[in-house]
Amino acid sequence: MAKASKDMSKSLAVRAPGGRARGLSCVHLYVESGRAAGARSVPAHSHRFWQMDATLEGRQVLRVAAEKRELRPGECVILPPGVEHGFDYDAGCRYMSAKFEAARAGCGWRVADLNAAPCTRALFDALALLLFQPPGALRRAGAIVDATVSAIFAAACEPEAAEEPSGPIASAVRGLLRHEGGRRVTVGEVAERLGYSTSRASALFSAETGKPLKRFLDEERGRHARQLVEFSDLGLKEIADRLGFPDPFGFSRFFKRVHGMGPAAARRKSAGDDGGL
Repeated sequence: MAKASKDMSKSLAVRAPGGRARGLSCVHLYVESGRAAGARSVPAHSHRFWQMDATLEGRQVLRVAAEKRELRPGECVILPPGVEHGFDYDAGCRYMSAKFEAARAGCGWRVADLNAAPCTRALFDALALLLFQPPGALRRAGAIVDATVSAIFAAACEPEAAEEPSGPIASAVRGLLRHEGGRRVTVGEVAERLGYSTSRASALFSAETGKPLKRFLDEERGRHARQLVEFSDLGLKEIADRLGFPDPFGFSRFFKRVHGMGPAAARRKSAGDDGGL
């Protein structure tokens, strides 16, 4: 993509005042919103703080190592400190960007669809509205910006926690999964524990959540596995043993089916070293 002038129309950039609001996981250092006046490329670079970039309208392309990811409206990328990245903007692309400090470690770079759930969509809209306020009003709303960035950050880094199914059947299933600590739980075992036939338990769960019970069981086991891979010091064989897999190969196949990458790749990505993946 050809480089163009760095000038942006309808752009706004505000630096945060000093100080950290108590109880917030993120404190913004710099926020910006704008529209690309022409096609533009940002060279690969890295920095010491976290960054969240989202597309409001049009298209931008994220570059991380050898990978390119298109960011459509409502999609955002979370970039930890030290991850080298660049962007290509289409002419007319509207975007917003937040640079911030975060009380979190072990989260690799990731792309999240903020349109996927009503709560994240509302947070995304709220932040966009805040960023298009006059600079003085935005400075006075610094704590609100921090809280909104914190909520989007949490939802993007832990999407499963943001969208827990609710209802008596779903609650009972989650309680059973917590008790098993990530070990395999079958639909038959859930049905037996709840006192229903397999088909009845599956139908009740789907009616409450809109999601098949088998898929939910796999996703929850996969979520637990990913937490151990990204945040624990356990070796991958130890994690496989803890979760009841007969061997590391079975664990790797399951992990890749649920997350789209193997556990070794997920651990490297979490550490900010994706090895060019």
